[in-house]
Amino acid sequence: MDIDLIAWLITAFCVYLSARTANKFLREKPRLFTAMALFALVWALLLPYYQKNSNHSELFAAYGGFLTIYIGGLLLLEAKPSEENDQKKVTGLQRAGLWVFLIIASSSVLGFEFIRLNRPQTELVVSTILDICGYVSIVYGFNKLSTDRSLRTILFLTLVVYSLAEAVYVIDAFSSTGNSATMSENFKIVFAVLKIVFTVLFCYGVFKHTHRNIEKPIAKFIDGLTPWG
Repeated sequence: MDIDLIAWLITAFCVYLSARTANKFLREKPRLFTAMALFALVWALLLPYYQKNSNHSELFAAYGGFLTIYIGGLLLLEAKPSEENDQKKVTGLQRAGLWVFLIIASSSVLGFEFIRLNRPQTELVVSTILDICGYVSIVYGFNKLSTDRSLRTILFLTLVVYSLAEAVYVIDAFSSTGNSATMSENFKIVFAVLKIVFTVLFCYGVFKHTHRNIEKPIAKFIDGLTPWG
């Protein structure tokens, strides 16, 4: 079984699912369309990791984590456009993410050992911090957007597990003797499963918000995602 190929296909499916959701259901919702387009880009940035013999920088994942912070902000703006206090909370998170992002984007900073971490380890740590900040932002925005309590809870638990998996991966990577860690097959499987669960929940939740009064929303959502839907 080619784990790299399976993980790549799952990630590519997440790209398709996000892009299809935006193009099919969100054309009249510019904020949500933009959020879903950025969500597709988050997964697209991870595709190179699953190519054979790849040795890509964690910068790709860091860019994705940075984008998820702003996706959460767009969800909140769509859900509560008139609540200034809520917007300020997300703005603060976005500002924090931007400062962390500037660290990893600056080659002059990464050219030095940072708290006894080599460059790949520094990239991995900052990338993970950005990812977790992004998950917090998405959960916060999604909770304001969605009225489905069970869906909100499942998405929250999924991202808690995702965050824990990333933390375990960082610990495992630090035990590597080289300058960069190669992701094991177990981690590739775990992250592939979490990606598809996260993507399906997120896409369906946004779809359901924009189609509150239709009957059989799950069937409508699935039908719309097919190329002929």
